[in-house]
Amino acid sequence: AGVDDYFAHSALHWLEEYHVDGFRMDAVAYMSQPPHEPQGWALMQRFNTELERRYRDAVTIAENFPLQGPIVLPVAAGGAGFDTQYNGIFRGNLRNAIPHNTGSSYFGSFPALMTPSPGLTAGHQSFNYVELHDDAWDIGNNRRWLVDLAPTPGVIADSAEARMRLTLGALLLTP
Repeated sequence: AGVDDYFAHSALHWLEEYHVDGFRMDAVAYMSQPPHEPQGWALMQRFNTELERRYRDAVTIAENFPLQGPIVLPVAAGGAGFDTQYNGIFRGNLRNAIPHNTGSSYFGSFPALMTPSPGLTAGHQSFNYVELHDDAWDIGNNRRWLVDLAPTPGVIADSAEARMRLTLGALLLTP
């Protein structure tokens, strides 16, 4: 109970004192796994219920892979109550649609960018992105996408920057 109170009161403190407009909760999939599944789920529900009750305009984002509909279901319907969750499916489709350093691409991926992902009932439940904090450095041969877009691997050139602008434009034009 003390840990739950700490997290709930900390969130309210940031909203009251610093006027933040929302929160991203990291790794929520691990919070809803045994042996702590009931407690983790209850904490997410409490967090989102408190914010909804006291700060309706605050946005809550779940870093949750894979996508799960219950994460964005209202607490009253048994869900965790988040407003949206990161969409790795969108990211993969976007990366497949834009040519990278091999020159290959699959433009058939563009229509997939316009449809809601499985398990989600509304476009706003999907937080679409190109890169996140986990993608920002080389760990286990995962490089920033700008590096992968370069015609010569590892050498960023104007063409890589142009491809990145195309990527960001596609991101901005999707639901």
